[in-house]
Amino acid sequence: MYTGSLNPLVSPVLPAEPGTTPRNVTWNAGVVRELRKNLQAELTYLDSHTNRLFVVQLFTASSEAQSFMGLTNTGSSHDREFEATVHYTFQDRDQVNGSYVWSETRGDLNGLSNVFIPFAAPVIRPNVYGILPSDVPDRFIAWGIFALPWQLTFSPLVDVHSGFPYSAIDVEQQYVGTPNSRRFPTFFSFDMKVYREFRIPF
Repeated sequence: MYTGSLNPLVSPVLPAEPGTTPRNVTWNAGVVRELRKNLQAELTYLDSHTNRLFVVQLFTASSEAQSFMGLTNTGSSHDREFEATVHYTFQDRDQVNGSYVWSETRGDLNGLSNVFIPFAAPVIRPNVYGILPSDVPDRFIAWGIFALPWQLTFSPLVDVHSGFPYSAIDVEQQYVGTPNSRRFPTFFSFDMKVYREFRIPF
């Protein structure tokens, strides 16, 4: 049942269909400066705010009245991100890059993409505005490109970031404490590839 921004427990007439769509405003700013020869630093900031998101809400009435589960358009989310990157080039094509990213992601937890997942009986909890499941406060990435003998190229990548958030729940699958207040262990990955470029005749 679509309720828009109304409460079906007190509103006798509800909208027949959504009269709006989500709205997003995103802006970013950055500065690039050459610290010295072959060494470059870049600072960027991004801010993204979305409102009128569709959210599943539980409208709980007294024991004698009927309760509802409705779809509202009152949800919102706010993403902020700051990134500092250093780029160093040496010799002909070798380069090393390092980037630190601080970010914060907040929003309504009962958004459609988070609630209606491919389960036979999804768990619908009361909606809360808080830390989103994709929130990663701190992340460090380093990568490089290095020339090897025999025209080979070596390219490693290191990624370290905060663990994703999760919520403590009870036996009835309801939140215990603040939703998404706990985090998985820090994530670390190391990837590398060695390749060679060559020309194909014709």
